[in-house]
Amino acid sequence: MSSAENDRSSRGASALTRIIAVLAVLVLVLLIVVRVRQKLQPPPEVALRPLAVKVTKLEAEPFAVSRTYIGTLVAAERVVISAELTGRVRRLPFREGQTVRRGDLLAVIDDTEEGKEIRRLEAGLVKLGTDLRFWEAEYERDQILFAGRSISQEKLDETTRQRDGLLAAMEQSRQGLALAQTRRSYGRVVAPFDGVVQAVHTQPGELAVMGKPLLELVGDSALKATAQVPQVDLNELRQGQRVVVKAAVVDRGLPAVVDRVYPALDARSRTATIEAFVAPVAGLQPGMVVSLTVFRSEHEEVILLPRQALRTTESGEGVFVVRDEHAVWRPVVTGEAQGRKVAVVSGVAAGDEVILTPSPQLRDGRAVQVWVNKP
Repeated sequence: MSSAENDRSSRGASALTRIIAVLAVLVLVLLIVVRVRQKLQPPPEVALRPLAVKVTKLEAEPFAVSRTYIGTLVAAERVVISAELTGRVRRLPFREGQTVRRGDLLAVIDDTEEGKEIRRLEAGLVKLGTDLRFWEAEYERDQILFAGRSISQEKLDETTRQRDGLLAAMEQSRQGLALAQTRRSYGRVVAPFDGVVQAVHTQPGELAVMGKPLLELVGDSALKATAQVPQVDLNELRQGQRVVVKAAVVDRGLPAVVDRVYPALDARSRTATIEAFVAPVAGLQPGMVVSLTVFRSEHEEVILLPRQALRTTESGEGVFVVRDEHAVWRPVVTGEAQGRKVAVVSGVAAGDEVILTPSPQLRDGRAVQVWVNKP
């Protein structure tokens, strides 16, 4: 073979080698591009199964916001009867626990001294009456004599002074007699109202002194339920609010209303006092522990939302409702709350199915499978 043919053969082999190398580089670059594109592309979407959720159907219903306090029953009428006369206690017809009626005699205090004073004043009035009749006759005679110029003006004036002095003395004696009779009446202590004797503080034979307690009387016509309330609740309480009073000895709630709210706070507990009148019921006694449920507000129809359905996000509160088998986010505005329910001002309506399930997978637009929460 000639050298020319050898050169042509070498050049052909070298060109083929270069072509093969270029093709290999192109194939490698293509593989790298495909691999990069595969990594950059998101994985194919996998269809999510519907999320099983529990829902409740919203309805408009009565709603009341209340607060319950523990209190005590006390007698609506309670009085400590004290002596208004100094003297020995002669009688105490009633003892603790006995029932009395208005006007019943509760105690008798010796009124001997007052009786003596009354008799003295009565005797004085008799004498003054005799003297007054004499001087009135003198006054009439002197007027006639003075008109006939038989006596002087000074003599008539003297007679007038005697008569007027006796009139004043009689009025003073009458007032003294009335006062003495009043004091004497204090010796008979009577019940000011129907009730039960709570305590007796003296015994027959003891000396009763003005102002000294004789006995305590509590009325049985009405009871009061009183309770201490924290200062944070004070602005929510007002006269006339409905109250339900419950006691262990009564199998039903007793209707009442807030009669008074005492705003002065106790220095130690920082609590105020409320009271409500309760009609007497068999078994109820002063001193019993009771509960007072005070209704701060009451509404006939309100959309109520279970607390567990309410969710809080950065944008505010809201709920998920079901629409066409998908969860739909609804922002809501809430109002008052009571127990596990919250009143809704806006955002949902009666008939909406609200999702109760607190699943972290729940999102706006997520497919859901529903079953109704039966009450």
